[in-house]
Amino acid sequence: MHPWLIRNKMRLFRSIIQLCVFLIVFGVIFDLAFAAIIVPFIQPTGAPYTTVAGAYDILLTSLAFGIFPLLAIGIILLTAVFLGRTPCAWACPFGFVEDLLSYIRPKKHVKPITRQNDNSLRQIRLYILIATILISTIIGIRRLQRSSTGIVGAFGPFANNSFAPIDPAATLFSFLPHFFANILFFLPPSYEKLYQLGGWPVLLWIRVAVLVIIVLVSVYVPRAWCRYFCPLGGILGYCGKYGLLTLKRNPIRCPKGECDDCMKVCPMGVRLLDTGAGEELEKVRDDNCILCLECVNACKHDALSLSFI
Repeated sequence: MHPWLIRNKMRLFRSIIQLCVFLIVFGVIFDLAFAAIIVPFIQPTGAPYTTVAGAYDILLTSLAFGIFPLLAIGIILLTAVFLGRTPCAWACPFGFVEDLLSYIRPKKHVKPITRQNDNSLRQIRLYILIATILISTIIGIRRLQRSSTGIVGAFGPFANNSFAPIDPAATLFSFLPHFFANILFFLPPSYEKLYQLGGWPVLLWIRVAVLVIIVLVSVYVPRAWCRYFCPLGGILGYCGKYGLLTLKRNPIRCPKGECDDCMKVCPMGVRLLDTGAGEELEKVRDDNCILCLECVNACKHDALSLSFI
């Protein structure tokens, strides 16, 4: 087998799985029916041709209409406990797009993010999580009180789903397809329709700008959105650190300090060699570990393994 295939066999296998999931998620193109299945990864419910609904979108939309999202919460928590952030690595369509961006990453050395900056940037997804849930909950309460007209108008496009207007996945898979469909099929397209299509004209450009920035940053910082901004990834990561499916490192086999191949291939920048000492098998408790298993494939000492419980 070619050395490149040996080094990248896990990545190639994961890419095949991601592609299959991507085609199923947008399977309406292939005459698959919408299955009304709630999935534990970011997937905008308004995306054309989608066959599933993202749990975080369902959670926020339900809260915004005064409905307790028991099913969405259950799916998210059960996934976190049993699988951790596995869906981020193996199923998320936007994560797949970010992985594809890694193939065009400049070959020159890019200075890694320091531990202090990495920890600080991770807080952003927590702020997004709190803000989006808080906004949706307040709007939902006001709707139940029959006094939502003012607040719904104030929040505009954030009223029904407080996350969608800033979600690059929603922009890429939902907003832009609808936008270009209107340009192509409403002939001749009027400037008024294009002006009104994004709800707010300023928001239209903000959404596109957020997507472009995330894409550009992800070229240099692998999976930047997943690392620092995705609120659902934050929930799965925070809970998954103490979940049943974990990555373990054998400190006896691992020549810590002499080899860092595992850290070099990690798309999430997890510091795998910084796990605690004193255990026969040290659990990698990092909320950014998506269990992609690229480190397991890269380890020449068989020091890393996937473990259930």
